Amino acid sequence: MKLFGMSQAQYDTFKSKHPEWVGFSDAQYAALNRLIDEIRARHPAILHDRFHIIGHEEWAARARRTDPGELFDWTRIGLTRERPATGS
Repeated sequence: MKLFGMSQAQYDTFKSKHPEWVGFSDAQYAALNRLIDEIRARHPAILHDRFHIIGHEEWAARARRTDPGELFDWTRIGLTRERPATGS
């Protein structure tokens, strides 16, 4: 697997040298939580679950988009990485 166009070994080296540059910041998670709260206040039918809140990669298909990607910590917005099967 390649991340950011790097080999896994290159990525692992970069991450060990600069862990603060990898992943999403506290400010980004805080802003996303505020955005989700504001959207849900206007649209109460949108539940706070992985059926209703999805990543771009899940909407546009992973072949086209990879964000938020493997570095995104879904627990920081109160959700799990796994999504329910459609139709359940």
